Amino acid sequence: MAAATLAAGGCGSSGANAGDGATAADGTGGAGDDDFAKCVWEGTSSMATPGVSLTANNSADLTGALIGDLDADPASQRKMVAVQAEGLAEDLVLGDGYLSRLTASTESAYLVIPVTNTSARTLCSIKGTKYRWLDADGNPLAMPGASDTLYVGGSVQTLSNDDFTYNCLGAGEKGYFTDVKTTADGTMLYSKVATVAFGLNGPFTDGTPPEGQLIPTGYDVGACPDGKRAVKVTLSNGGTGDVALEPFSFSPAILLDDGGLPAGWLFLQRTERIVI
Repeated sequence: MAAATLAAGGCGSSGANAGDGATAADGTGGAGDDDFAKCVWEGTSSMATPGVSLTANNSADLTGALIGDLDADPASQRKMVAVQAEGLAEDLVLGDGYLSRLTASTESAYLVIPVTNTSARTLCSIKGTKYRWLDADGNPLAMPGASDTLYVGGSVQTLSNDDFTYNCLGAGEKGYFTDVKTTADGTMLYSKVATVAFGLNGPFTDGTPPEGQLIPTGYDVGACPDGKRAVKVTLSNGGTGDVALEPFSFSPAILLDDGGLPAGWLFLQRTERIVI
């Protein structure tokens, strides 16, 4: 069994536990890279959440120390939004949708929507079409537009054309729709969004698990010279084939608070390619 590390700086939300599907799909960002070489790591104790079994590669539920320095205020930095799935496929179940923001006054927003595959087979190419954010009157807000596509983040699978994709969910597996929209012109985005809408009705393609099986096994938090916090995730390959961690192919990790609700998300990054 080989191991590697990924890292991320500038957490999406502070005072949260990492877990429930923290993803290291096609692997990016690492503790040995220049950006993180001078960070001081705390040797945080973390582990896979007890009672949660791994059913696929590329995902894990990790529990451990708090990530971040400040206490977030859920009342002003997180809100539930309605999720409107048009033509929802019967094999998929959507959880509650949440928007979060970095401070109580910023209007840029981070989106998290859980998606669970309730079927007995693996589903790939899961995407939400005609994806948009709507205000209370049903009007689209700024970006995204009606032509945008939103992909679920889940397990890595091999498709029939031998390509790899991480837009798959194994039987019973939960993944996430994640997105971030920024506003630099004073547009009221976070404050006005009431509904996230998209079509989600297939057809989905079948996938085959690759020979390599990449599983996040723990995380550490640290302080970096620029004053920002960072998180480092350790990965193990428990499969029979090699896994390549490619540079700059971003992998989202969902941050949850002590109540299990989304408190933001961040990208795990690696700037140099390795094979484990």
